[in-house]
Amino acid sequence: MWWDSSRSFEVSRDPGGHTRCGFHRILRRAIGGDLNLDEIMARFAGLPEVASVSPVPIVPLCSVPDDSLWSDTYYYYQPSRLDLHAPEAWDLTVGDTSIVVAVLDTGVVPYHPDLGGTTLGGRGQMWANWAEASGVPGVDDDGNGYIDDVGGWDFVDLPGAYYVTPGEDWRDEDNDPNDFSGHGTEVAGVIGALSDNGTGITGTAWKVRMMPLRVGYQSATSGVWWIFPTPLRRSGMQPGWGHPSSTCRFPLSKRRS
Repeated sequence: MWWDSSRSFEVSRDPGGHTRCGFHRILRRAIGGDLNLDEIMARFAGLPEVASVSPVPIVPLCSVPDDSLWSDTYYYYQPSRLDLHAPEAWDLTVGDTSIVVAVLDTGVVPYHPDLGGTTLGGRGQMWANWAEASGVPGVDDDGNGYIDDVGGWDFVDLPGAYYVTPGEDWRDEDNDPNDFSGHGTEVAGVIGALSDNGTGITGTAWKVRMMPLRVGYQSATSGVWWIFPTPLRRSGMQPGWGHPSSTCRFPLSKRRS
């Protein structure tokens, strides 16, 4: 016999008439995958010095994060298994930071600790336009028509403060796609919150980069066309206006092609 970590069993024996308990009475052996476990166990059980024979199960593991709000994310795992089967998927992959997901929503709070992290100067899961970040302030370093768009863009530019929250940024497009309603930040958290870090919620993708594009009150196509020249691996949008839009699908499909 030889060791095989995938199939093992224990043999309890009483050599020399020992009556006290102890690990010296247990013999653990493993067999090769081409041998029949039941037959081998029966042969050992037939030996007079063997008291009992039992298989040792291999306990499967799955990727379950240690985030403090993991128990609240019922959509990833629940006893009924009417869920996303996320732990099984995370056994295969937890994502890739080369994948960028554009979040076209109400903006994202970039300094949220479960998104931007807690490291000074770090960006956590938030995408960065490094051409602009390392460029000259006030200059369109990457030539996409937007100046200093380091972390996305705010497309909101209203003629008046209609239906806006007091203190909300509603005038003039700018390079600060901050979130005043919380919806976009929540969406970003479901997509890719910092995960398995002992705090907050768990993201669907543990490794990803999110590009916030604030398009509230505006046509979503503004943000979609901004994505078009950007070197993305992935671009995604979950609209909530109740019907499909071929106008939005066209640039996204062109970008993927």
